[in-house]
Amino acid sequence: MNTATLPLTDTHFLTDKQGNKTYALLPIEDYNELVEKANAYETYDEYTLQAIERGLKDAEAGNFVSHEEVMESARKILEKYMD
Repeated sequence: MNTATLPLTDTHFLTDKQGNKTYALLPIEDYNELVEKANAYETYDEYTLQAIERGLKDAEAGNFVSHEEVMESARKILEKYMD
């Protein structure tokens, strides 16, 4: 395996023969920051997971309010405060 040392202050890209970017080389600090952010988005606490499950079950059972109904309710509430 051939290795080279690059001064990585910016992200560099490896391309295929057609010039399409296929890999990105970036400083480890940037990589770690990306991993940390990704983990934050995929980590839910137990309460949130249970709430999502309840919502999905309600939707499957037809227990939901349509977008149109929500918007109509919001419009009526706002009208009370606009007068």
